[in-house]
Amino acid sequence: MRLLNISSNYGDYSGLLYEATKGDTCVVFIHGTASNFYENSWVHTLGEKLINHNVSLLTCNSFGSNGINPWTKTGAVYETFENCVYDYDLWIGKLLKNKYKKIILLGHSLGTEKAVYYFSNSFYSNKITKIVLAGFSDSYQTEMNYLTNKNCISKAFTEANKLVEEEKGNVILKTDENIHAGVLPKSASSFLNFFSENSNLKKCLYFNGDMEFYNKINVPIMSMISTGHEYINIPLFRAVDRLKQNRFYSHNILLDNTNHDFDGKNTEAAYHIAQFILNT
Repeated sequence: MRLLNISSNYGDYSGLLYEATKGDTCVVFIHGTASNFYENSWVHTLGEKLINHNVSLLTCNSFGSNGINPWTKTGAVYETFENCVYDYDLWIGKLLKNKYKKIILLGHSLGTEKAVYYFSNSFYSNKITKIVLAGFSDSYQTEMNYLTNKNCISKAFTEANKLVEEEKGNVILKTDENIHAGVLPKSASSFLNFFSENSNLKKCLYFNGDMEFYNKINVPIMSMISTGHEYINIPLFRAVDRLKQNRFYSHNILLDNTNHDFDGKNTEAAYHIAQFILNT
């Protein structure tokens, strides 16, 4: 494996490439909210496994990596959902300039929604051959539930709209300290971009909606989720039924006795994903 770096309009991004000696396929890992290229240990187990079968894996940073990167004003607190296309176009473009011809998207958590959106909006969509949705999430409904429980929906949107109107979109909202589902703060612009009624995020894996971008996927799809705390907001069997409505959907893997990050199940998670990648 080797470290890679790319330059973007927002600063430099780092990544780690598990590089097979042969083969023209590379899995691109799209991490979840405020995560990064190195902290999902099951991904590294998968990378080590795949290179023995001539498949490479790139795990990489993007604008939304980590919570706040103060020097560049990047991170999940400030990100725009649609910017994932720009970020991963940079990485995938770099791969395609080398030996790779086929790309498999592996998203985790919010990264599953980014993978869904990316497929329908990227210049490189025709290079994507499969999609894995690990810990698939409905971030929009999760946020609405959080704001409802806190009784602050109106207050949050009023504050965010006022700040944006005053051209203070990068100011962090004060309505709730961790307004992004109780996990982290959010700037006014980022909050409205993610959670407004007509957001593109809502068109990905919002299980109570039409899942517009998900239904445009026309390559094999698999999903994997734990029996622990998850971010789907409806019974699991109903969520899987919604995924099955896309005729390219293959199957779901349910991991017992673990959590959203598959802690303690690195080997099992890697095995199931590798089986799909290598045999589908």
